[in-house]
Amino acid sequence: MQDYDKIAEIIEKDYNTVKTVKYLIYVYFLVCVAVITLILSLIFGNPISHHQGEESWMGFGDVLLIMLASVIIAWLIGSRQFKKVASRFEHILTEDCDAETFLVFADCGMNKPKPDYERNLEQALRRSYETYCLLGYQACGKFKAAEEFMNTHKGLNRRTVSETKMMAAAERRDSDAFYRAYNEIKEILDASPFKRKTAKWRNKFDFIRAMACEDYEAGLESAKTVKPESRYEEMLYRLWEGECNVGLGHLSEAKECFKYVSENGNTLFAKRKADKYLNEVLNRAPEKEQPKESE
Repeated sequence: MQDYDKIAEIIEKDYNTVKTVKYLIYVYFLVCVAVITLILSLIFGNPISHHQGEESWMGFGDVLLIMLASVIIAWLIGSRQFKKVASRFEHILTEDCDAETFLVFADCGMNKPKPDYERNLEQALRRSYETYCLLGYQACGKFKAAEEFMNTHKGLNRRTVSETKMMAAAERRDSDAFYRAYNEIKEILDASPFKRKTAKWRNKFDFIRAMACEDYEAGLESAKTVKPESRYEEMLYRLWEGECNVGLGHLSEAKECFKYVSENGNTLFAKRKADKYLNEVLNRAPEKEQPKESE
């Protein structure tokens, strides 16, 4: 894990970068206005008439359209730069599976800002760190801390909040709590215009549902269709697949899943669970393993 002071220094630079992006958006806007006006002038001629009888193409409506287009372009460029800064350390969790370091980064990013950072993009960056902090609690298996965090921070990403509630419910095998959280997120998914993306989320949540309800056969079916988009998700899916196999008595298949998570899970809660299964459950005598049903 990196030194906390070093992490704090990185976070401080990110906030300063975002502060710069905020002002660059105005520059991008002015540049876009100039470039769009120039391009249209090359096509349609002078934008403003300088002599009586000279035709010009620019009217009040044209000015509004140019400004609107410039605002959209400038904001898209600025948003892309902001997202690059905000997601700078996502790979620590998604690819390195180092949940503990990820949580330290998120906590530092949430608490480092000075009062004058609480504006505009700086505030948005702080909000993203708060959501990352919740995700870090989830990845570390600190569900009690996550619940307390959700109660005290109201600007969190709704999907991450509901997903954390579902993960905690699945861990407790609490189907009632799971379905309360699932109904919350179902509203979000139904309202989303990104149907392909939401389909991926639904597959993941079906997998969690199988764990919460101990419907292990359905869980193994979900394992065949759900596709991980990161190393972190892969660890979760292999863990759940192993738990489903344990529930059905397929211990050799479960052992294969847990060994993979144990070897690649770094500091994830999934690795600790996999290690526990390997030490406590899969040391059963081979004769106790239940054979698969013949197809």
